[in-house]
Amino acid sequence: MNPALKIPIIIVLFFIFTLLQAGFLAYFAIAGQMINLIFILFFVLIFFLKPDDYIQGFLISTAAGFFLDLLLPSYFGISIFILLLIFFIQEASLHFLRQGQDKYPFFYFASLFSACFILYGALMYVSSLLFHFSAHFGSDILIGLVYNLLFASVGFFIYKKSHQQELGDNQLKLL
Repeated sequence: MNPALKIPIIIVLFFIFTLLQAGFLAYFAIAGQMINLIFILFFVLIFFLKPDDYIQGFLISTAAGFFLDLLLPSYFGISIFILLLIFFIQEASLHFLRQGQDKYPFFYFASLFSACFILYGALMYVSSLLFHFSAHFGSDILIGLVYNLLFASVGFFIYKKSHQQELGDNQLKLL
């Protein structure tokens, strides 16, 4: 894909996912937890970034945070800051996981997604206490995690299948 078109396409995808999340998917909440398509797209994109591609990661984090800030009842910029923090934590984690490996196993994705999703919820709760807006963090975060991890897994396999040559999947295929 042309690098000049990649970021504008990602921004349009975030916009479409924002409309879906705010309009259509609001009716599909389970135990008060909704699918966070913006966070899922954000995490799938940063998980598959080339190592040390900080500029693109910064742009993706900023765009995702911008659209999350439009949806959430918080001060503008909190989600941008939290997603940038999550991007750098995830990048540091993948640096240690990638040593000696060129693959992106699903186990790493699922565990990092879970940790980052819970971290995002916890940081939003802490910032709600600091800046006095409505957000809660409780045991139902696990329901939200499972619900979002299901859709994030689908996104992981779709991305991996569609970008197989770019990811360097050089396994020997016998048949």
